Amino acid sequence: MPLNCDPHDLIVTQEGTILLTDVGNDKIHEFEANGTLIRSFGSLGTGNGQFTNPVELAIGPGNRIYVTDTSNHRIQILERNGTFVKTFGTNGTGDGQFNKPRGLAISSDNEVFISEEGNHRVQVFDANGTFLRKWGTQGNLDGQLNRPLSLDVDFNGDVYVIDFTNIRVNVFDKEGAFKRKFNTSGEANYGKAAFLSFTPTGLLLTGGESSVWYQKENFLKLRERDGSAIKTFSFPVGGADSWGASSMLHDGTIVFASRHDDKLYFLTQTYRVHRPTPSKDAPLPEVISVTQPAGTNHLEIKYRITDADSAKVKAGLLAFKDGGNDLTKVIVPKTFVGSVAGKLDENTTTGVVHTVTWDAKADWNVSYGNVEMAVVAQDDRDLMNFHFLTLPATDSNSTPLKISRSPITNGDCLNAWYTLLALENNDFAIDGNEIRANSGVVYTSSSGTTTNSAGREYLFNKMNLRQATTAELTRAREAATPGVTNKFTPSFKVGPGERPVKVNEYGFDSDSTSSSHYWVVPKN
Repeated sequence: MPLNCDPHDLIVTQEGTILLTDVGNDKIHEFEANGTLIRSFGSLGTGNGQFTNPVELAIGPGNRIYVTDTSNHRIQILERNGTFVKTFGTNGTGDGQFNKPRGLAISSDNEVFISEEGNHRVQVFDANGTFLRKWGTQGNLDGQLNRPLSLDVDFNGDVYVIDFTNIRVNVFDKEGAFKRKFNTSGEANYGKAAFLSFTPTGLLLTGGESSVWYQKENFLKLRERDGSAIKTFSFPVGGADSWGASSMLHDGTIVFASRHDDKLYFLTQTYRVHRPTPSKDAPLPEVISVTQPAGTNHLEIKYRITDADSAKVKAGLLAFKDGGNDLTKVIVPKTFVGSVAGKLDENTTTGVVHTVTWDAKADWNVSYGNVEMAVVAQDDRDLMNFHFLTLPATDSNSTPLKISRSPITNGDCLNAWYTLLALENNDFAIDGNEIRANSGVVYTSSSGTTTNSAGREYLFNKMNLRQATTAELTRAREAATPGVTNKFTPSFKVGPGERPVKVNEYGFDSDSTSSSHYWVVPKN
């Protein structure tokens, strides 16, 4: 790094280069992936393209660079080559104003999240700098912040914020609702993290200083998303306070910028934790209102289906007499007033309000009754939301095993039956409190909503799956039992000289031994 560099953020561009903020010199540096300096831009000042303590970076739409210009109380947007584009924000406490903006992250839907050390809050903007919302007050209660510093957004859209004075990380949903927290102290001599970022593989990197006054160090922690520590690295800097900026290159190498050490450290990967590919967002149906037009036997239903990654879904409608949750209470609406094309079919548009009118009298031959309406939606996922993991071949078994990470339950099966009832029920029929298919009774609601083995086979066949055998389940549990050396060779590692003997590294819900929990594997 350049002489007397004071790094506070480090990100990897889509081209594979490294961008680094240099607070001490009020510059941004760009390096090749091997650490060779390409260029630097910026200078001390308040003008366009100048900085006073640039702290964090993010790449936004159009491959533009966003920078928290902290002591100028603003955000600057630059072209990829460093050319000034615009700024937004002024000093203050109002909406869109800042008091020491520090953390910066841009979500997958191009919302810009910014933490403010001075105002103890998070503000959210669109990519052009238009204020959208805010949250946070000063304090130490759940959801409160005291000197929030670095932040990042995970693949679920949750916002992780370093709550520096409270020595913790707070986790919020994207609207600002508090979800959970975890401490960054009490682990050996390391604590009071100041920096965090997510890797493309789902690891959380946190950095900061030792909590022991005589042992000031740069440190880097690898964590799970829940905050649990995987490994710690320390980098002595001779008594200087630290920050701990880090990121991951495209090849999996972790890069750490040591503050006041003028060095980039590269931690080369030699084995890799197996993690699930993030699942797609499930469609979320929402019934907005149900009204009965005067003088009719009709029900007018307004609803909306939200799905972040599907513009069209398959949608259907169910009714439950007296709000019941068993088959004797189910009505499948089939008769409508007007067209339901694009509203209740395989081409239903998401993110808009739809209105359909159900001729309830035609499908429900009663003179009076209460009914609860439900919209069912399905995107291109299966009937159930599975996360699969793949176990490699072993000395005794030459075939890799792909198996669901978590079991399904009778409740999952019931939801699948409701989906099929609303969307397609050509090859099975409701008979009282039972569902009957060609194979006979596959589901009954008379004894605790139970899908029998024939019913599970029916559902799994729909998804080209089968239930895992006892031997397959045993093999998966061997790969996930904490503290037990198993048969699998590790494939992720960070750190010099570490080549552990075979370890447990696969995320699998091995704790459940319930007879009503079922794991599945693909048929082919």
